[in-house]
Amino acid sequence: MNSIKLALCVALLSFAGCKKEAATTGAPPGTGRPGEANTPPPTTDKPGPAETAKNPAGCNSDFAEALVADATLTEKCSPYDVKSELNIDGLALTIEPGVVLNFADTAGFSIGFYKPARVLVKGTKEKPVKFTGRSWRGIKLQPQAAGSSFEHLIVENAGTEDAAAFTTETFDVSLDTVAFTGAKKTVLDLKVDRPLKGLTALDLSKASADPSELIHTTVATAGVFGPGSQYPAGAIIWLHEALEGDITLSNPGATYRVPQVLGIDAPEGKTASLTIKEGVTLELGENASLNFGFYRGPAGLKIQGTKEKPVTITRFGEDKAQTPSGGVQLLAGARAPEIDFLVLEYAGGPDKGALSMTDTRGLGKITNSTFRHLKGEAIHVESSAERFVAFDNNTFEDVDDAALRLPLELAHGLGANNRFTDKARVSLFGETKKDTTLENIGAPYLVEGTLNVNGDDTKAATLTIAAGNTLLFNDQGKLSVSFYAPGKLVAKGTPEKPIVLGKLLTSWGGVGINGKGAVELENVTISGTSDDDFPLDLTDEVTGTVKNVSLKDTKKGLHNCAKKVKPAGVTADKGIKAVEKC
Repeated sequence: MNSIKLALCVALLSFAGCKKEAATTGAPPGTGRPGEANTPPPTTDKPGPAETAKNPAGCNSDFAEALVADATLTEKCSPYDVKSELNIDGLALTIEPGVVLNFADTAGFSIGFYKPARVLVKGTKEKPVKFTGRSWRGIKLQPQAAGSSFEHLIVENAGTEDAAAFTTETFDVSLDTVAFTGAKKTVLDLKVDRPLKGLTALDLSKASADPSELIHTTVATAGVFGPGSQYPAGAIIWLHEALEGDITLSNPGATYRVPQVLGIDAPEGKTASLTIKEGVTLELGENASLNFGFYRGPAGLKIQGTKEKPVTITRFGEDKAQTPSGGVQLLAGARAPEIDFLVLEYAGGPDKGALSMTDTRGLGKITNSTFRHLKGEAIHVESSAERFVAFDNNTFEDVDDAALRLPLELAHGLGANNRFTDKARVSLFGETKKDTTLENIGAPYLVEGTLNVNGDDTKAATLTIAAGNTLLFNDQGKLSVSFYAPGKLVAKGTPEKPIVLGKLLTSWGGVGINGKGAVELENVTISGTSDDDFPLDLTDEVTGTVKNVSLKDTKKGLHNCAKKVKPAGVTADKGIKAVEKC
């Protein structure tokens, strides 16, 4: 009688063990970029309410029985044959050192789609775990796979043209000493909104047949890439989505690539910043740019290159000279940038700068940087709350438009050690209400329209033009001082380094000192004014000094109505009266 009861129990247990809670067959979940539809793993029969499912005893090396409780894959039962999709849901799977999983061509490995789950791969240096096959579908960590980890793992021949060898939609995952070989295309696809828990000592040197598609990641998690991993020649890390936090891009030995506009904008009450370290190369697509503070701020940019290893921002593609990228755009929410040892090339265009600043909180510092191969302006400053902290030791090569274009008030104190090509210039426009000094930076200043120098009711504004400078005015150009508020012009050249105020094209409107303005001119040449304009016009209440002023290519002389100014040493072309009194 007892033997009959025992036989019945064994039969019932065997019957219960055949019921499967998680499928091991079917197509893998979706593999698109973030936001794309995700196809769930297939489902099969589940245990009825009166049944008690248990993992079968023994090795289960072919996964004939579904995993329905926490389980461990052991070396003694290895190798394991995965003949169809292996889905891990609602349990923890531990894989011990030395285990080998052989995946069939249609098989894949999905974790945490329906229920929280995790996989713990615990290989060692002496006994790594191996996932292999001829051409299988790869590993995918779903949003509920948090806590998974992969240590000392070899992944062979995983992924397809459309699916990465390793995809994760959870940031709470770590990879340590993982080697990939033989992937069809993309090896890592990181679809998360923050850095992974860990990513160290990857060997990707023989990971893919197409290293130009090696890694796709959101920019928010790109900070995990750095020294310590191995990459093949020509490896590309593609950056997607926007950045709403603080990250640092270090040089991993691969190139970062941005296909579309990358926005850096902080969530309400927080900050967002992008720091780029020495040796990093960042390639932008034709329609791509780095946009800081478009929606809100504060958003920051720090470029920390070195002389030996500058940061390079360039354009990818075959026609990069004719179809430049959008470059770097700093907008109303942008903090003052800190840029040191940057190479910026193939960016901007005829109507925009390669580096553009509009309504920024400050201009910050731009030092030791090179701007080259540009069809438009190198640096375009439309407006900013604060001037440059430093602008020095920069080089401008092959720039078709202005090296720097900015309002007069923001042109104060530019460094004298910048290097320009023969055709390079700095464009000025607008007004200054503050004391402003135009240093001799080694390139002429080009003036668009009228430059105005006006202080306020409490303090005059002084424009100082350093010795050796040349200012070239367009046809609508003029220099107007103290038109509606106190202002002063100080332009003191030397015999060896005179100051030149002249025309860019056909003529310009000359210099006007108005109201109770003041002037100090010495060793200055004024040339090319229009037939109807005085090269220098002083109204009756103007004070100051005018010495050694040379008027050339003008139809009129200095017009002096100022009772307290006694011009001395003023010369003009033959036939032109040098000084005309009211």
